[in-house]
Amino acid sequence: MRFSPFHSRPSFDPNDLVSTNFVSIFEPNSSIKGRWIINTSLMPPAALLAPIIDPGDIRPNLELGSQNGSINASVWLQGPDKDRAILDCSSTNGNVHLTIDSRRSQKVGIRVRTHNGSIKVFLPQGFYGPIEHRTQNGTVTFSPALRSSVTTISTSEGIGRSFVGNLNLGNLRRDSEMAPDAVASRSSAAVPIWKGDALEATTLNGSIYFAFEDEARGPMAFTQIFNRISG
Repeated sequence: MRFSPFHSRPSFDPNDLVSTNFVSIFEPNSSIKGRWIINTSLMPPAALLAPIIDPGDIRPNLELGSQNGSINASVWLQGPDKDRAILDCSSTNGNVHLTIDSRRSQKVGIRVRTHNGSIKVFLPQGFYGPIEHRTQNGTVTFSPALRSSVTTISTSEGIGRSFVGNLNLGNLRRDSEMAPDAVASRSSAAVPIWKGDALEATTLNGSIYFAFEDEARGPMAFTQIFNRISG
């Protein structure tokens, strides 16, 4: 893995990076900034992997954590379509910014969390799946381009659930493990297991901003977005 500084709009060749998998970085009092190519087909030696506290947990393909610092990550996905990449970025006191710059047809599950800070997630075009966002003291904003693809399912007490893409049973069946009639069932026991794209973003004190990766955002636009969501 090559670790390098991050800029809001990278102008470099990702081929200069080395593909990796099951990356786990924790910095107690420092920020994390970097770019990674995640290839879910790579299997590092087990002795090199960070331990999993709960044996039932799924090991993220990229896990970034900071106690008192921000996270600023740009990710390329190069794994096979059958694999679902898992990205996990969390901070206690800091902003979290995650960009998925490109992928093939691989599905991705994203979890972004902070207690005191704002969240920005830039999704790849073609993202199809649910977004759940939680904030107690902040706003949630979808970019104009992303907003046109979003259906709001529910909002209550700072928790919102939306879906990106066309909500038809054919598409839902494609990325679920259960039959179409189970998708529409009101029984919690019949809720299908979603295997497609998904995003969960949570902050206690901060705003949340979602957009597509390829939306134009030059230095001025980026600054305006940051100022708006940071209050």
